[in-house]
Amino acid sequence: MRTSTCMTKRITKPLFLSNTGFTLIEILIALALMSLVFSFALNYNFTSRQALEGEVKKLERAINYASDESSLRNKVIRLKFKLEDSPQSFSIEFGPDDNFVLPAKKYPEKDTLTESQIAQIEEELKKLDKNFIPITDINKENLTFDENVQILGIGILEDRKIIFDFYPSVHFYPSGEKDAVVIFLASDEEIIAIVVSPFLATIDKIYKTLEFRDGDEIDEIKYNTMVEIFEDYLK
Repeated sequence: MRTSTCMTKRITKPLFLSNTGFTLIEILIALALMSLVFSFALNYNFTSRQALEGEVKKLERAINYASDESSLRNKVIRLKFKLEDSPQSFSIEFGPDDNFVLPAKKYPEKDTLTESQIAQIEEELKKLDKNFIPITDINKENLTFDENVQILGIGILEDRKIIFDFYPSVHFYPSGEKDAVVIFLASDEEIIAIVVSPFLATIDKIYKTLEFRDGDEIDEIKYNTMVEIFEDYLK
C-alpha cells in the first residue's frame, strides 16, 4: 500500500517547533522583565547598605560628641545601649567627675542566671544609674536606630568578651581616654564592626558580608559572623 506524501510530512514534522521563532516584541518583553527584577535586587542591596552606613555615621557622631562633652564638662560621659528595646536605641549621659571609679564587676549573660539573680543585678545597676543624667537636648531620632539595622552586641577588648545584656555602656573620660570596644551593627546582608580606640580619635570599621548556608537561621549567621570578626581582631 502506498503512503501518501501528505501523510509522511505530517508524521515526520516535529510538532513542538515553530518556524517563526521568537518575535521582536517577545524578546523586548523578556529583557524588560529581566531588567525589572535586577533593578529590584540592586535597589534592595543599595537601600540595605544605605541604612547600615547611616546608623554607623550616627554612632560615629555620638562617639565624637561624647568624647568632646567629657572634656568640656570635666565629667564621665557614657553611651548606654538599650539592645532589648524595639526599636533599639541609646542615650548619652553625663556622670560624676574624673575621680569617680566605675564598678569593675562583670555580669554573666542572662541565659545563665536565675530570675532572682537577674533581679539583684538590675537593682545594682539602678543604683549606678543614679550617678548619670541623660543629656536631653539631643534629637530623639539621633538616638534611635533604624528598624532595618540591629546592634548585635558590644565587644569589650579588655575582657575579650561580647556583651548583650544589662544595657551595655561605653564610657568617655575627661582625660580623653575611652573604653576600648567593638560595636557590631548588622543588616540582613552584612555586618559592620566599629572599632573604638581608647586613645585615638579615629574610628576604624570592619565590613563582613553575611554568608548564607542551607538550614541556617539568619540570627545564627549574624551571631557566628560577629564572633568570627571579634576573634580575628583579638589575634
